Amino acid sequence: MSVRELTFDDAPPEQSAATRPYRATESLVDRLSIIFFQLDKEGRPDLTRPRVQAARTQYHTSLGTVLSRKGEEGADDEVWDQFEPPRDRYATLVLKYPTEPSGKVLQDPSGIAILPWDFGEPTYRRLHDLTVQQRPLGRNLGSIDLKIECTNSRKQYVKASVAGAAIWRMKPEAMEKFLNRALPLYDSVRIGRDIPESELRRLLGLPAVAPSVAADAFEIDDDLLNQV
Repeated sequence: MSVRELTFDDAPPEQSAATRPYRATESLVDRLSIIFFQLDKEGRPDLTRPRVQAARTQYHTSLGTVLSRKGEEGADDEVWDQFEPPRDRYATLVLKYPTEPSGKVLQDPSGIAILPWDFGEPTYRRLHDLTVQQRPLGRNLGSIDLKIECTNSRKQYVKASVAGAAIWRMKPEAMEKFLNRALPLYDSVRIGRDIPESELRRLLGLPAVAPSVAADAFEIDDDLLNQV
């Protein structure tokens, strides 16, 4: 990592999408559009194939959300028992329009943000249902905008519905501009942290586990045993 010399007159850097996930807020209606797509052979987004990532996760009040190994062969059950039960979580990348509290889009291009969005199974099921509903119309979740209404900010309970055609795709020049902004952020889409079990033991204050030695890792001379 390079070091930059600044003075306190320099403005702080803007947070990147990697550190600013989308969060819905009660009493505010948001308008989002999924801008995360499978890539074609040339590495360009395939606009017919909106993308979502999925992972089994567990939550801890101090450590947050981590990728879970509970139930897998060789998993350290003592570690995973310190967390809440495993749950499936999902993540994608969204374009968030600047809106009034009612959800009306403001004519302010500088207010558009591209952010990762992670959510639980209920929201995924609703988005899946919308996908099925839009398919006969020749649409997908990447060609429409979503209206997001939040019922619980802390737990991120949201209601998703169709807000209309995707505004960012209405003009070819604007569409290309936003795709070029989104592509470098594709790698920032994450679902929880991937932390080794040994490090989790340390963070949780559990004693370290001594490595086991396999029974056939060495041979014992029979003559040596006879001398005991």
